Amino acid sequence: ISQFDNYHIIKLTNYQITPMTNKEIAYAFDDLANLMELHGEDEFRIRSYRNAYLALRKLDLPLATLPDEEIKSIKGVGNAIAGKIRELVDSGKMANLDKYREKTPLGVQEMLEINGFGPKKVRQVWQEMAIESVGELWYACNENRLVEYKGFGLKTQEDLLKKLDFFQKSRGKLHLDAA
Repeated sequence: ISQFDNYHIIKLTNYQITPMTNKEIAYAFDDLANLMELHGEDEFRIRSYRNAYLALRKLDLPLATLPDEEIKSIKGVGNAIAGKIRELVDSGKMANLDKYREKTPLGVQEMLEINGFGPKKVRQVWQEMAIESVGELWYACNENRLVEYKGFGLKTQEDLLKKLDFFQKSRGKLHLDAA
């Protein structure tokens, strides 16, 4: 039996909790960076979390087995990020990530999953156009409403429609980077 909690963080296999993988930990930092950028937070912190994501996803040794001092010795991982790694390893959650998830509508979080549609554009459609879901975004594109806003020309809108179609078609399918 394999079951994931709503954050895809803790895996239950044969009723035993298995430690988070480095990729799962890394993706938590990528999610945090995206959500912070979406909310217009400090660029230095966002860059730190993105660098942690890049460093952790390629790490060979399982973070769950490393002592804190070894975690801190990883390039781009300081005390604050090491503390968040320890929090994820110990509890399967990160309070800071949970805080940003709670204050971001689920539909907006889902828009961040559209390949090639980053936090800056998601923030723009959310805050300037009051679009809070992938479905609303699709309708706005089909009704040519996005072209009325700065940074969204007809070509950008058509490109976004293609990305939305791919996103909808590939939903629920296993992607190679998740395998």
